[in-house]
Parts: sequence; C-alpha cells; structure tokens
Amino acid sequence: MKYSANLYISLSFANAEEVYGNDLWNRLKDALYLVRDLGGDVHFVSKNPDIMYVWFVKLDKEFNIPMIRMSIPRNVDIPDNVLDKIENEWRRIINYVFFTEKPRFEFTNFDRGIKSNLMKYLKGEPLDDIQPYYCGCGWMYISVDVNGDLYPCDWMCALRTLKFGNIYSNMDLGNVLKVKEMMDDKLDLLYRNCPIYSFCNLPDVRLCPRAMCIAENLQATGQMNLPQPSHCKANLLEYRVHKYLCERLIKEGLECGVSSQFTFC
Repeated sequence: MKYSANLYISLSFANAEEVYGNDLWNRLKDALYLVRDLGGDVHFVSKNPDIMYVWFVKLDKEFNIPMIRMSIPRNVDIPDNVLDKIENEWRRIINYVFFTEKPRFEFTNFDRGIKSNLMKYLKGEPLDDIQPYYCGCGWMYISVDVNGDLYPCDWMCALRTLKFGNIYSNMDLGNVLKVKEMMDDKLDLLYRNCPIYSFCNLPDVRLCPRAMCIAENLQATGQMNLPQPSHCKANLLEYRVHKYLCERLIKEGLECGVSSQFTFC
C-alpha cells in the first residue's frame, strides 16, 4: 500500500551571519532549495538592520522562497536606536512587497496586521475580543515527557509546580484548572501588568501583536502573565510597521482584497 503526505518545511535561522560568515549562503543553499521546492517558508530572525532588506530581496529573487517571515530575537535587549533602524528596514521591505508592483499578500508575516484588529481600528470598526495567547498551552493540548508526566506544553516540562499529573497514575486537577482559568480570564488577565511598562502607548490592548509564551514569561520574570520588556518592545515594533502597512493600503485604496486563504476589507 502506498501512502502520500504533505510535508511543510519551515526553516528558521537567527543571526546566521555571525555563525557562518562569508560561507553563509553556501551552507544554507540546500535547505533553502528544499523550502522552495516544497512550498514552505523561511523565518528570518536577526537584530542586524544592515542586512535585512538585502537578504530579504536575495531570498526572494535568487532562491524564490514562497514566504519569508521577519522577526527580531525577543529575549535580547536591542537599543532603541537600533530598533529604529530595524523599523526603517522593515518599512523598506513592506514597500518592496506591497507597493512596488501588485501587492503580494501571503508572502510575509506582515499580513498579520491586515487580518488583525489594527485594520478595524484604523477604519473605525468595532474590535474583536482576542484569546490571551496564540498558543493552546494547557487548553488545546498537553505534553507528556518520557516518564509519563503531563505538562501544559513541552517548554514547561520539568516545572513541577505546573505538572498536571501522570498518565500512569492520576491528574492534578488543581493545576489543570489553574491554566484553564488563566486562559478563560482573557482580556482582564491578558495585560494586567502592562502599565508597569511606561513605554507602551498602544491605544487598546487588543492591538498588541502578543507573540508571547507563558513559559518564557515564567522563566524571564517569574510570572506567567508578565512579559519581559524586550518582548514588549518587539511587539511595539511590529505594531508600528503593521500600522504603516495598513495606513498605506487604506490611503492607496488597496485595503480590500482576496487572497487564497482569506478575504479582508
């Protein structure tokens, strides 16, 4: 019997120029061709603004990568002047993707701003409520370690205080309910601690990109719902470039459209 399956490849590389130097593209070419041939994506993570635009265009023109996602390392305290340079480079990439010729939707992760509350906010429409985190930690799935111990996710394995139980014995319903209540509380709990970060000037918490991990929060700040400042600064960077994209789409009459996966207007 023959079986067939769809295999999606996502290649993530962070600060690769520091590791491979001038041999970078030779080292990565086979993996990049695999992504191209299987229709996957490249997650380009860097804190170096000098390479962002040039590398993005190279990945597009020379390697024909179907989708390129841009990020900065969220656990690194990047100076504000460097963040400003990164924002300028991301705007250059947005101009290249959306405003050079016909807009190329579903080619970058900047589309997330179009599909989020931000477009609604700029158009004066009611905002949607949102779930606290993008992941389904502890409420859509749980993780099992080699001993059969159950945790909210694999990042939390070995954190005994969050152990749900064991598949060979019993569940700790108290810890299960702890995570469930945390997720159910939604907006009230989402950014209860946000005001301590005076640099956050978002007009509504539901506009924050929120690519947060409660395990990372717990490790960095000691609280599941308190992100580290560098993470919030990364969210604000994304908010600003998403806002730039949405405002330009509206100004140029391109805010309504249809792609292969979603309709937006």
